Amino acid sequence: METKTRVAVYCRHSSDEELEPLRREWIRMIDENPQWTLSSIYSDEKGSDQRTALKHLMEDAESEKFDLILIKTMSQLSRNVTECVKVIQGLRSLPKPVGVQILDIGMNSLSEDFEKTVAVLAMAEQEEERMGDIDASWSAACGNDKATIREYYERGGERNVRYRAFGRENSLVMGAYRNGFMDMCELLISYGETVTDEEKEELLEPERRRKLISMLGIA
Repeated sequence: METKTRVAVYCRHSSDEELEPLRREWIRMIDENPQWTLSSIYSDEKGSDQRTALKHLMEDAESEKFDLILIKTMSQLSRNVTECVKVIQGLRSLPKPVGVQILDIGMNSLSEDFEKTVAVLAMAEQEEERMGDIDASWSAACGNDKATIREYYERGGERNVRYRAFGRENSLVMGAYRNGFMDMCELLISYGETVTDEEKEELLEPERRRKLISMLGIA
């Protein structure tokens, strides 16, 4: 008789009312696969930092109570890809490795391509965080929010990033300058911020206008 794969499920629920429909959905999915048999369903409440069910899941994995874990998305294990990978690597490194089947990307953590896929996801997450930092820094510079700017650089924020708007790249210094916040300009420059070549030309325009006006004698 063929041995079935013992399957556990980890999910997150918003309320007790949502949990039972979730359970029925998972049970139906596992029943439809003749090679699977349900071991247990573990579920934590969304927004909770306790993650009691996840801890129980990891303990049961070490006790070899199942062979495979199903999750809908990586974010169910952790919102952070790096933290999620730590959980999965822990399961992979057990004496009897436990795979994680991630349904939304159709990937099993025991497959050869998994690490490459995770590396791509991690890079995408880092780029998303970087773009979020650029947006936040631009808003802070244009809004004279010195506390946010200081916090950004104190945690190692990238210097001289450019914010794409108005059909061109903009420096934080010019963002502050165009909004009349000279003290913010001074702060940004103290952190090593500069302006783009195009912005240098813009800054020189008033001086050039004054020279032309003087030459024309219309001052």
